[in-house]
Amino acid sequence: MSSFLYEASGRESTLPERYQDVWPARFDELVTRALGPDLAVLDVGCGDSPAVPPAARPSGVRYVGIDLREEALFAAPPGSFDEAYVLDISREIPKEIGPFDLAVSWQVLEHVRPLRAAIDNVRDALRPGGRFIALTSGRYALFSVANRLLPQRLGVALMKRLLRRPEDSVFEAFYDSCFASALATSFKPWSDVEIRPLYRGAEYLAFAPRVQRAYVRYENWALRSGRANLATHYLIEAVR
Repeated sequence: MSSFLYEASGRESTLPERYQDVWPARFDELVTRALGPDLAVLDVGCGDSPAVPPAARPSGVRYVGIDLREEALFAAPPGSFDEAYVLDISREIPKEIGPFDLAVSWQVLEHVRPLRAAIDNVRDALRPGGRFIALTSGRYALFSVANRLLPQRLGVALMKRLLRRPEDSVFEAFYDSCFASALATSFKPWSDVEIRPLYRGAEYLAFAPRVQRAYVRYENWALRSGRANLATHYLIEAVR
């Protein structure tokens, strides 16, 4: 199956080979493997774009979306969700809307705090043996550090100008506990977890080739030396 959420585009040939790997498709692969007929699926922080489109869902799937932004849920295309709720996952996921067999989260956890509470709430919403598949940005990625240091208005303006991101697609991020060792602690109560560090931040520096090359050297060093806390993203698969 092609990636639900990402379409590869041309990249600078000077970037490392890992930049040719459409690694968000790994998220899709994990989700596809976990999906099955008649399952209950929770899309955490879905906004107006579900992680799994209706056409990709097996028969009988109950697909529930939750997000803090009511306007985003209303903006989703018809049929995106069987049910949708305005919820803060760091506070609660009401038991009456579950339990779920699978929870998915695409680039949402970095916007949540306290993250440990949110992860515990997702776990409580799952049946025993249920899975949580998530991808999140890392706290110590260059773009994450810049995002925390810059005023929100300036950060949004830079993303809009340099990366051509629509203004309404840039949200405040906290990166609370979004690094390898803290994530491992947060997922300790789960029966099984795999946290895969990913290193891919140079694309944010395409506007400054010399700076980009210097950054790639740093990123290569972090990868080779096994400094998982410095990864730019984490792909997480956990079992309750």
